[in-house]
Amino acid sequence: MSEHVATSARGTGDEMLDVLRAHHRGRISLSVYETGRVAALAPKAHGQRSRIQFLLAEQRSDGLWGGPGSYALVPTLSAVDALLTTGSAPAAARTGLAALHEWLARHHHDELPDTVAAELIVPALTDSINRHLPPHRRLRSHVEGREALTRTRRVLSSGTDVPAKLLHVLEIAPDLAPLLTSARPVGGLIGASPAATAAWLGGRTSAEFDVVLDHHGGPVPAFHPITNLERAWVLPWLRHTGADVRQVPLADPGDGVFTAAGLPVDADTTGATLFALALQGRPQHLDALWQFEQDDHFATWIGGERTPSPTTNAHVLEALGANRNGDPRIDAAIDKIGRWLVDRQRKDGSWVDKWHASPHYATFCCATALHRFGGPGAARAVTAAATWVLETQRPEGAWGHWGATAEETAYATTLLLRTTQDRRGGPVCKDAARRLRRATDGARDFLLQETARPQPALWHDKDLYTPHTVVESAVLAAVHQLRASTPQDSAEGPVTGTPAEST
Repeated sequence: MSEHVATSARGTGDEMLDVLRAHHRGRISLSVYETGRVAALAPKAHGQRSRIQFLLAEQRSDGLWGGPGSYALVPTLSAVDALLTTGSAPAAARTGLAALHEWLARHHHDELPDTVAAELIVPALTDSINRHLPPHRRLRSHVEGREALTRTRRVLSSGTDVPAKLLHVLEIAPDLAPLLTSARPVGGLIGASPAATAAWLGGRTSAEFDVVLDHHGGPVPAFHPITNLERAWVLPWLRHTGADVRQVPLADPGDGVFTAAGLPVDADTTGATLFALALQGRPQHLDALWQFEQDDHFATWIGGERTPSPTTNAHVLEALGANRNGDPRIDAAIDKIGRWLVDRQRKDGSWVDKWHASPHYATFCCATALHRFGGPGAARAVTAAATWVLETQRPEGAWGHWGATAEETAYATTLLLRTTQDRRGGPVCKDAARRLRRATDGARDFLLQETARPQPALWHDKDLYTPHTVVESAVLAAVHQLRASTPQDSAEGPVTGTPAEST
């Protein structure tokens, strides 16, 4: 799904602060996956007609929903299941079902992207759809996922306390979810998820849930609210626009910060919040971070995770570095994360991550964190990242994994500008400075185009989403930095170094 996001390239940081204040729950794109699950599981809840209309409007010309390639599977399964369950728009359901059969004939389930709980969602929705179909029309099953789903259902039916992470995906077992009497809504939602809440309600009505649905007009986002994430990510960007970032209210790090109320605390949002507080001149104790520490890196969740996250570790590195106070434990953790991030870098100089579809986001997070806080041992990795960025620029002057986007162009240009400040690193190539000038000039021209461009959703939850204010702030900050910064003119100039301050 593409969102027409205002790039805000000609705006100001103060205007973006006004946006933050006006939308205290945060701004996030609507989700085909979540909307489809709510439509199927809570057809009597407020806004059902709008949910169906949204699903029909988002169907692609090829019959699928969602992003490119394997990113289409989860949202398409959800949309088709919703249309079959509700009996709405049978023609669209048939088209979607035919597209699913064609997709599954050409792809394997092991090609699934690392979106949240995809290994559970796919078999659960496949079963739900197949209940509507005769045997000869049923979808191919996801064998490995079915085993994981069986184990998860066993946990849900055991009568023990359900892990907080699992509450976010209760819709994978709509028959068991209403039996979890220990679960309690926070802000009207279970696990910050409209889909999980619809499953938990089991057909019951909820005035609090209807308030959330009304807030978004019927269709729903991946999670709600996005306040903590939005503010912690936006503040470092706005710092480069001249805005007074001390005005941005941030979560109290306390025992850790959650991305949204109802989710467990995580190292990603905790680290980003601690870094943002340091940028406000409010350094904090780092007690909230140590609960995520592992032997060689930091896990996103307490107790570990299936796929460690480089960007989570980059945000933790920034938090540790910005609050460094001579504590040997902090110094050791900084060294540990630096080594781990360097080891995770791909051969081409980029990073990839489970929280974002684009390597440009992961590479920006990791390279800029290593550049400022990784020490001399990270210089080669930062140089490799800058080289990769230069070599992946598109002819129109932009960057993008699937196509040119303002968001990814902002990450790429900001990485180049923040990692080319002095001469203490090695040059990428003989004409490094000229290449940098050409690259940033092309990016500036692209970002300053006045026509709004469709922006694909690139961030990972159960399907792809866009945190609007975060993306707009990144673009705004990139334009401000492009106007204020000029790469060095020397043909022998370096592409990486260790500036006194680069945030």
